[in-house]
Amino acid sequence: MNIYDVQSDSILAFKSNNAYSSLIDFSLTSDSVVVDLGAYQGDYIKKIWHKYKCNIHAFEPVDKYAKFLRERYQNIDKIHIHQYGAGNSDREAYIQESAQGSSIHLTTNETGDIIQIVDISKYLTNLGINKIDLMKINIEGDEFDVIDSLYTSGLIKRIGDIVVQCHPFVKNAESRYLKLNQQLSETHMCMFYYPWIWENWKLNGTN
Repeated sequence: MNIYDVQSDSILAFKSNNAYSSLIDFSLTSDSVVVDLGAYQGDYIKKIWHKYKCNIHAFEPVDKYAKFLRERYQNIDKIHIHQYGAGNSDREAYIQESAQGSSIHLTTNETGDIIQIVDISKYLTNLGINKIDLMKINIEGDEFDVIDSLYTSGLIKRIGDIVVQCHPFVKNAESRYLKLNQQLSETHMCMFYYPWIWENWKLNGTN
């Protein structure tokens, strides 16, 4: 069975189990810190905010979506919008804008818009964020670099829950996916697992 067959089966299972609520059902309080990597138009933020009223740091590199987010949440002091993509180094990249499927991995010949990517561990540490209760990662192929950054820096040990969507169109996707799961399994326990759709990893020793 190839990656895309596995992904198709995961989609069916995710929908049949009505697992959408699992993406926002966590032990959070108004003091919790949530980091949303790949915020797009902020629907995930909206659900988390209405349920927990917690502190949210949302990352969205595409200019028009970042502007939309700033306008949408301009009256909520606890929601912070960062116009950056997340990765394992500070750099510029070209992104092909395609709604919620925008990705730097789908660009060719330097087409698309230029965005800024940051080493997410360094960036969060510089913000003074050393403990994260929930991190959601849906960044169209850069999730592998992000987990690398979190793992190498040690910040991964201070993240309570990680919800990540992995994407099969990245070069060497299968081997990188295995590495990602190995890195996560050293500090976290897998709570739900829909390969190539959504996974939740909870820090060992936490409720």
